[in-house]
Amino acid sequence: MAEFRQQVYGLFEKQRDVLFEISDAIIQTPRARSYAELSQAPAMSRKWPSIYRALAEGEVNKEGLGKLCMQQLPSGAKRYHFACDVMAVRRMQSPTLKERVYCHGAQREVGGKGVIIGLPYSLVAYVEKPGTSWAPTVDSQRVKPDESAVEVAVGQAKRVVKQMPENSTAEIALDGGYGNLKFFSRMLGVKTSASEEASFASEEAGFVSEEASTHGFANENEETACECFATARMRNDRVFYQLPPPLPKDQPKKPGRPRKYGPAFRFADPSTWPTPDETLDFVDPKYGLVHLELWSALRLEVKQAFVDIAVVRSQIHLERDKPPAPHWYGVHNGTTQATTLERAFECITHRWPIEPANRFRKDQLYAQLPKLRQAQASDLWMTLLQIVEWELFIWRKVATDVHLPWQKPLPSDQLTPGRVIRSLSQHLPHLATPVKPVLPRGKAPGWPPGRPRTSPPTYRLVPKYPKKAKHTPKTSKNQ
Repeated sequence: MAEFRQQVYGLFEKQRDVLFEISDAIIQTPRARSYAELSQAPAMSRKWPSIYRALAEGEVNKEGLGKLCMQQLPSGAKRYHFACDVMAVRRMQSPTLKERVYCHGAQREVGGKGVIIGLPYSLVAYVEKPGTSWAPTVDSQRVKPDESAVEVAVGQAKRVVKQMPENSTAEIALDGGYGNLKFFSRMLGVKTSASEEASFASEEAGFVSEEASTHGFANENEETACECFATARMRNDRVFYQLPPPLPKDQPKKPGRPRKYGPAFRFADPSTWPTPDETLDFVDPKYGLVHLELWSALRLEVKQAFVDIAVVRSQIHLERDKPPAPHWYGVHNGTTQATTLERAFECITHRWPIEPANRFRKDQLYAQLPKLRQAQASDLWMTLLQIVEWELFIWRKVATDVHLPWQKPLPSDQLTPGRVIRSLSQHLPHLATPVKPVLPRGKAPGWPPGRPRTSPPTYRLVPKYPKKAKHTPKTSKNQ
């Protein structure tokens, strides 16, 4: 623990003392409503204005932090599971924040739907085992207005693969927002045209960007396939195509281009399903009677290339009178190991822990506390939370069960992040800190006399995909 804290301190390039104290103050403050309350923590030896300045001017070596977090993974494993999701930081009443966008959220603030206004962050978190609330972040990146969550997630997956330990593979589980052509084509390193990108936008958001449909390829640079194993949930109305049947050897080759697609494979029409390549039935302690089916080679419709993935159909709790609807998952396998149903189901079940981890980040790590005018300052705050998450993950091995009076005791190997943060808060004063003592300074000069005060500029929210104009039929001049 002491070694990790010392290494983290060396990664701060500017305002290192204040930033390090802020991370300790987050641990020691059980309920904070402002920076002023964080500055009252025992770990903070500086006044509350220093927090604003540190977040505005501080810098952290993000690449070095990512490598340091990956070094904390348990050694010796052949497969490491990760979950990827977008967490929206709510900034509804912040018109002076330039890069706000519309995000999906639990609150119904925009149009009475599950849409909020804020800053979306794509998080890749390490998941040690399913069924827990432990999911510390290994890579955090804000989804900017000119980016999509799919583009950011693919870049994060490639960075994680580069930092993996030797002789090990990364297995990433994603939700339904990534089960589409754009995600799987980029994971395979396939270039798709802008018209196909536009059709993806129409499929997912209900409208098409007019600008995207009038250009050529969206990305002219060659991409490489991501060498990981990834599963993403897909909609129940997707349409794939089987591979075309091979021509008989004794039949002469016909002139023209060979067939690219075989019969259609419609998720909603069982009559179009061929015999699965693999089936698996078993009883899971959490999901009951499970039935899985795998089709190892299905093709998505792309004009310029081939996008072939495996597809899994999952049915759980079949012992019930009314089991839940089946789920479909797309599988990207960029590793040398075979795609099996056991491996796919194991990857799928490791996605859920990121959901309670996101709630923990918002409730007890104050992910939504910053009310700053610069989006970069909010990015720095998320980096501090990543450091705190890994301090808790390391401390849980020696943590004691500090539970509230109405909570039941838990064994040491089942402690939740909420109980570990209370344990670390009690022992934090006894841990060595690399922060240097505060130097005495004079009184601040204050606002310069005669300098005018101006209001900060405000910014309008612009949707990523403008709505497509409705086409009205032309009327003849004789009418």
